[in-house]
Parts: sequence; structure tokens; C-alpha cells
Amino acid sequence: MQLLRPSDVPAPGSELSVLLVDDGDDTASDALAEGLPDCAVARRRALDEAERVLAAGGVDAVVVDPALPGCTGLQAVAALRARWPELPLVVLAPGGSTTARSAMALGAQDVVAPQADGRSLATAVQHAVDRARFDQATTRYEGVARSLLDAVESPTCAVDGDGVVVAVNAAWRRFALANGADLAACGEGADYLELCEEAAASDEDARAVARGLADVLSRHRARFERAYRCPGPASDDCWYSVRITPLHGMAGAVITHVDITALKRAEDSAHHLALHDGLTGLPNRLLLGDRLEQALSEAHRHGRVVAVAFVDLDRFKRINDTLGHAAGDAVLVAVAERMSRRLRAGDTLARVSGDEFVAVWRDVDGEAEVESLAARLEDGLREPLVVEGVPLTVTASLGVVVGRPPQTGAELLAAADAAMYDAKARGRARRRHYGPDLEARAVDRTETSAALQAALERDEIVLHYQPVVDLTTGAVVAVEALVRWEHPERGLLGPASFLPVAETTGLVVPLGQQVLRMACAEAARWPGGPGVGLDVHVNLSVRQVSHPDVVRTVREALEGAGLPAARLVIDVTESAVMEDAAAARSALHDLAQLGARIAVDDFGTGSTSLQHLTRYPVGSLKVDRSFVQGIGRNPDDEAIVTSVVGLAHAVGARCVGEGVETREQAAVLRLRGCELAQGNLFSPPVPVSELADALDASRAAAQPLVVPGLAADLPPSPEVMAQIRSLHAGGASLHTIAAALNRTGASHPSGLRWHARAVARVLADVVEGGALAGLPRPRDYTSRQTASANDQSP
Repeated sequence: MQLLRPSDVPAPGSELSVLLVDDGDDTASDALAEGLPDCAVARRRALDEAERVLAAGGVDAVVVDPALPGCTGLQAVAALRARWPELPLVVLAPGGSTTARSAMALGAQDVVAPQADGRSLATAVQHAVDRARFDQATTRYEGVARSLLDAVESPTCAVDGDGVVVAVNAAWRRFALANGADLAACGEGADYLELCEEAAASDEDARAVARGLADVLSRHRARFERAYRCPGPASDDCWYSVRITPLHGMAGAVITHVDITALKRAEDSAHHLALHDGLTGLPNRLLLGDRLEQALSEAHRHGRVVAVAFVDLDRFKRINDTLGHAAGDAVLVAVAERMSRRLRAGDTLARVSGDEFVAVWRDVDGEAEVESLAARLEDGLREPLVVEGVPLTVTASLGVVVGRPPQTGAELLAAADAAMYDAKARGRARRRHYGPDLEARAVDRTETSAALQAALERDEIVLHYQPVVDLTTGAVVAVEALVRWEHPERGLLGPASFLPVAETTGLVVPLGQQVLRMACAEAARWPGGPGVGLDVHVNLSVRQVSHPDVVRTVREALEGAGLPAARLVIDVTESAVMEDAAAARSALHDLAQLGARIAVDDFGTGSTSLQHLTRYPVGSLKVDRSFVQGIGRNPDDEAIVTSVVGLAHAVGARCVGEGVETREQAAVLRLRGCELAQGNLFSPPVPVSELADALDASRAAAQPLVVPGLAADLPPSPEVMAQIRSLHAGGASLHTIAAALNRTGASHPSGLRWHARAVARVLADVVEGGALAGLPRPRDYTSRQTASANDQSP
């Protein structure tokens, strides 16, 4: 903004309007006409006449002759100055005279001798006009500057080149008063540099500001800024940023104190969120790593040890599934609080993922103290817990490791994690310490992972196929592709020797993709040509089902091999379906839309109920081999088989018995209503080169499948099937249903006692609500074989 433009001050000789107040002598008027030929001159002899002209406006300057009729010129000067204080006024009086001095004292801009020539008078008038206009512009500028300064909400002052305060704004005054400061001591006229230097003895911020201001005033620095905590009583726990910038065109600087308290708190909050879990408030994985490295460094200096416990809550997903995620969050918060109370001061508890926590015990004496600390942590988990009125028992699997330098934090966490997974594999709700056996296993895992990565690149992965037979007709209807590793040194390896490593390292995704491509390509080359022949079952892991590219991967494998989608059966485990139910449901529906069919593998080992299965496009359920192998030996296993068959039919699916080893097992499956089966009774998994012979052997083994003495109590009565469906509709697991069906009470007498009430409740709910109404009936497997290859039904 430019407040004073060049046009505001006319050049000498430009046209002016001058009022001449004199006694009628032409000397002054002649001089004006000579010196300012373009000047418009109005002459008045009396003061009152002059005032009327001025009141009308348009006058640039007034020339007053002290010799006026009726009053003195000085009286006229005083009167005019009183009414028009900014009016440019020149008095005709001898220089140095009393009249001249009095006129200047009254506010005249200049005094000119009465007999002065035109040039002198013109110069005096022009000077008076220029000075008045400059004073007016300066006044306007100062007013605007003051308004701008006061409009700044932050305390602001201006200092001259010596650091003396020359202006402060209203916010500066309010801030000083609110914090008990003497306004005179820090307002206009105060030495800001001196104030900073007085506080510098005990205040590092003040020392820095003093240095910064001196550098800006000396032009050694273009700008200075520093954040500081304000110590004043009205600014408790407040933060300000002092910003010093130089004045333009003159020596000095502007100093502004900006309140950054909200910004500072937001930064602190963001920093806290970056390092802490949003739900429990515990340190997250990032802060855990820093704390762990610090603990190891201190232990190294003092000859002590550090211990780490990796804690994973057992079956936490069931809480989310049955009570909802809000209840799950409440459990996590309660568990975090209870474990935190069991730690010592200086120890750390962090939440590193959904239901996983890590405890770091620093400055530990040795193994004995670690045992005691871990036991205390477990005791905290055993405390009773009630969420939304429901009593819950929360258990955890713990992996504990004692670390000493030069171990890194990452190595300790990996070791504790391995120990935790071993505890979980041994039955959960227990503690496992990392030792040489786990270390050897970890080394083997690392070596296996590297070798498996190389195997994928060298095409060492091969497929074997196991036939799936129809228990009624004896026909082979499909084969299941099973992965093998043709190891260059160890020979042919089964999946148990490398799939767990693939799962934990993420290699299961590229491995699964390669298996899918190979199975589709080989199936398309079987006798009969593409579009005709046996269906092929291909397993998808948990990671593959939840992978965002799973549908595209399957589509590309089918298109690359030229295999119709209707010949592909996707096998997913029950755990894969339940681990991320929403993602699995979306992926499986998309695969069904593609034309593939869905089979749930290893069924009976999890907690899937009828309510869950009705949400998925399930074409078949595969009874887990552990239950099939219990046929004839364990009544509970037979009850579970019966339950799976009934459940499959309830959702309109077929049932496949896995791991069939004996003719008795096959016969029981058929009499229970199971349509399909696979296992070594028919054929073990064989390479594709031996598949034709295996198919012939399977057909022969499937005829006949009747075992004398089994038909007396088979198949189960409609009442038993209805009970199975009712229990599943109520959310009961297969193990619970097996206990209810086992009327002899073998192996589960305690389960039968509590389950009797659950059975009655579930059946009552089913009868009242009609939970099974409208369910589809089982599909006909053989009719699907005659359908078009473009049939999109699952």
C-alpha cells in the first residue's frame, strides 16, 4: 500500500488556489501574481469574510497580512489555525520580528517579509502547501499503520536500530498486563535488547532471542524465529514463537510473539499417536523397538539382561464374532490394563497388532527372575473379566526369551514370536521359553525359506493328484491337486515340510499361484481335450483368499490354460473362511461368479455354523480326515461326520469324506449320506504320469462298498438330522453337537451336562423362529457334469 503518491505534492508553479487576507494594499497580490502566474487569488479584507471563503472549501493556502482592519493579523492567524489546524498558512511579517516569532508559534508554516518579491512569496506558499500535504499523508500513514498493528492478534512491537521499542500494538499491552509485567518497562521507550540480556542469565530462550535480535539489527541475519514456553501466570503451559524481521528502508525490526500452543499440542498429540496404540494407549511397534534397543544398551553397560515376552490372546476372534468388535475392543483395553499393572516401573508393554502384545523387562537378574515376571503377567490375564454382562475367560500363549548383547531388538522379538507360536501349537494357554531347539528350528526355517524361493524359480515344484470318487456309483468325478517339492538333495518332499514356512514368510502366495497355473494347465491337457474330463480341486491358502488379486489370478490361470471355469473347484479351509469372514465372503462370491465352484476343506476343525455357511457360495463340504479315521473307534467322530453331512445338505452342498483308508469308513460315509470320498483306499496321490492307472484303481476299489452289519442303525433318523441342523442354526460347533448326539456319553460326560441346557435352548429358538425355513436342498453332482461348460452356478 502506498499512502503518499507523487501527485499528492504538486510541483512548484502548479495551479493553486490562494486566499489573501490583507488590508487592500496590492503589494502582496502583485507578488503572488508574479511568482505564481497560474494561481487563483481571492482577496478578503476582514476575518469573517475570509472564514466564509474557507468554509466553502477549495482553498490550498492562506496568506495573512497582520495589518487587518478590525483585528490584528496574529488574531487572524490564531482564529484560522483553531478552525483549520491543517491549513497551509503564510504570514507577511519582517523576519526576526516579534510578529514573525508569534506567528510561527501560533502554527504558521512560514513568514515572508511584506515587501518580498514574487519568487520569495511563491516559494513560501508552495513550501507551506507541500509541508501540509506531507503532514496529512504522514498522519494518514501513521493511522493506517497503527490500525494494522492493532489488528495483529499476536503481541507485536517495533524497535529502532538500537533495540529501543518505538511502537507496540494492543495485543502487546494486553499480554504484558495479563502476565503482571510493567507496561512502562516493556512498552514504548523500553530497551528490548537490554530486557533480553537481563533475563539471559537464567533463560536460554532469552539468550537466543537477544542474539537473534542483534543479528537482525546488524543485518547479519534476514530473519530469526524460536519457539519457547511462556512462563507468565496467564500463559501457563502455553507456547509462543518469537519472530524477528527487519524494518524495510530503515534501521530496526518488528518482533512478533505468535501463540503456537494449539499447534504444539497438535504436534505432541500426533507424535504420541505415531508412537502409541490408539485403542489401549500402549506403545506401538515403533516405540517398542526404540525402548528395546535402549534396554539392551543399558544391560550391556551394567552387565544385566533383558527379557521379552510375546503375548497372543487365544481364540480372540471368537469374541469379535460372537459379541462384536466393540466387546473385543473392551477386552483388549482390559487385558492391557491388567498386564500393565503386573509390570515393574521402567518395563514396557506394547500392543503390536490386533491381539498381540509384547512385554519388555529391563534390568533383569537372570532366568529365575524372568520366570517370576512371566508368571505375574499370566496371573494378570487370569483375573475375572465381564464384558457387556458376559463373564469371559481370556487366556494367552506366551513366548519368552532372555536376551543379552550383542543381540538386537529385532532378533529378540523374532525369537519370542517363535516361542509364542510353539506355545500355541502345543495347545494354547501356556508359556514357552525360547531355547536351542527353537533356535535350530528357526535356522531351518530360514534355510527352507531361501531354498523354497529358489525352488519356485527353478521349477522344482510338482503336483500329485488324488482321485475323488462317487460313493454311490464308484465313478471318479474329480482329482485334487496336491503340491510336492522335488528337492535336488532331499528328494520328493511333502507339503508338511515346507508349507508352514511358506505361510509364515509369505511365499505361500507365489507358491499357490504357481500351483494354480500348473493344475489348470495339466487338467486342460487330460484325455478328452479342454472342456471335457475330470474336475480339478486346487487349494487356496488363507493368505491367497484374502489377497486382493485372487480373482484376477484365478481368471488368468484359467484363460492361460484354456480350462473352463466350471471344471475348477477351489478348496479353502474352514479357518480361511472364518479368519476374515468379510474378505473371504467377497472373494468367494467373486470366484463363484467367475464360474468356479467352492469347497470348504478340513471341515469340522473350526467353529463354522449353519448361519455362517449360508453366507457363502459353498458347493461341497469336505469332512476332515481326523474324523473319518475315527469311524468305528470313536463315537464322537462318527457323530461329527453325521453332523457335517447334515450341515452340507442343509446348505444345498455335497459332502466329501477325506482320508478314507478302509472299506468300513467308506461304507459308513455312504450310509450316512456322504456322496463323495477320497483317500488311500482308492488311490494315494500320484504324479500326472501315473494318473490314468490311479483312476482305474480307484474305480475298482469303490465297488462294492457295503460292509455287513453296518446297515442296522444307518442312516440316522430324520429327527437326528433335524437336531443337527437346529444346533448349527443356533451357532453350535461340531464338537458341541457331537457331545449332544453321543447318547452313551463317552468321553464327554461333563460336556453333556452343560450342553443339555444349550440343546434345549437352541431347539426352542429354532422351532419358534423357523431358522431352517427356505434353505436350499442338496445339489445333484452328476447333473452338474452334464451342464454347459459356461454354467456359472457354484
